[in-house]
Amino acid sequence: MKGLPSLYVLMGDKDEIVPLQSVLDWFDAVPLSSDNGEKMLTVLKGAGHGFFHERLKENKKKKTAFDHLFEYLNRCAKKDFE
Repeated sequence: MKGLPSLYVLMGDKDEIVPLQSVLDWFDAVPLSSDNGEKMLTVLKGAGHGFFHERLKENKKKKTAFDHLFEYLNRCAKKDFE
């Protein structure tokens, strides 16, 4: 595998479809194509496979999957303009 420019993974620790350990192993093995790339893995405690929808329905004080994603994308965008 040549590598990815960057990688961000959101994973629920209660995912009944994709085992967390499989994702952790895969994440560690994925190479990046440059030293400027960033790898980030966020494990959402108590979240299952459909966590995007689950978190949106919950208490709005908790960070949603979208919050984590937008924080990551914002960091990547800032890096591109440094």
